[in-house]
Amino acid sequence: MNATLKGVWRKWMFPSELNVVEVDLALNPGEVVKAVTVELKLGGKTLLNVSLTPSDGVVRLDNLMPLLRDATTDAMDGVAPQTLTLKVGDQTCGSCKLVPCRVRLARATAEDVVRKSFLNFTGREVKLLPPDAREVLYWYLTDDWSAGTKACVDACWWNAATKEVRAKQQLLEVETTESGGLLKVDVSPKVLEAPADGEWSLVSYSVRVNARVMRYRMVQQGRNLAPVTGVRYRNAFGVDDTFYFFGSVEEKLKPTYSAARIGGVTRNYLITAQTEWEANTGHMTLAMERLLRDLAVARRAWLMEDGEEIVLTGCDVKQSNEWCVAPVATVSWREAGDGARLASPVGVRTFDGSFDEAFF
Repeated sequence: MNATLKGVWRKWMFPSELNVVEVDLALNPGEVVKAVTVELKLGGKTLLNVSLTPSDGVVRLDNLMPLLRDATTDAMDGVAPQTLTLKVGDQTCGSCKLVPCRVRLARATAEDVVRKSFLNFTGREVKLLPPDAREVLYWYLTDDWSAGTKACVDACWWNAATKEVRAKQQLLEVETTESGGLLKVDVSPKVLEAPADGEWSLVSYSVRVNARVMRYRMVQQGRNLAPVTGVRYRNAFGVDDTFYFFGSVEEKLKPTYSAARIGGVTRNYLITAQTEWEANTGHMTLAMERLLRDLAVARRAWLMEDGEEIVLTGCDVKQSNEWCVAPVATVSWREAGDGARLASPVGVRTFDGSFDEAFF
């Protein structure tokens, strides 16, 4: 028996790319094999060890994605990607680096993502940022990475006094994460250096690391009616990403009352108060749509303002087939901890911070 894989195992693979695995046992004429042992190991740990009966000399494993997806460790929580090996009988038939990804990607392979992309879902679309945004880009350490390579930032600055637009390039240091398998670079607006002469405002910028490109455009303060709310979440690739809500955020207190008749009087014996927030995205760009779909299935998320962990409770996207109508969405969440936290009331005001309450 000389078992061979049907299909190609590349160096880097997603769990979805390995959902179905077939092995041709290459039996000799007249040779009969009643059962064969198939073993899958990830990082040296056995995930699957079964005895299968071949059909027409082929052994087939179906629906492996859930098993492989749940077995992978988020890149920020451990060493990833780990090596996956397939063994049939005494023969090793294939191996690859299993890249964590909880979703199916329609037109991208793990090889493409690892070598050409940052670990987010914006693609090459423009991501909108508030001036105080905190942005970190992640990607995997590959064998063709050269130590000392820096991230190149091309920024566009605007001088309101002189009406001048100026381009400026800057190099940023690349860091290695604690897990060792990831590289990262802080590309927050605050780390970018404005031209030395005059008062300059950041308009847009792009980040390049080898073949990887990420593009940003700033949303200036004062253009939106509510403060921007940022959420940091663990994306489908297992690294942290951010989403910014440029619309309003509503706070809703939802107490739950449990009552009983005690001594002939109805009393509340248990009251639990849980605050829920509902945030409006504002009109979304294509990059925001992609990030929202990723945020909607995130297992962990935190508010960027204070680091409070939250639990997503709903996501409602409204899209139209009219080409001139941008999609909008609302996302709701509650705090992961117990109890209720009430935000300070925000007074009604106009753009200049004042409001005449005399008619109240």
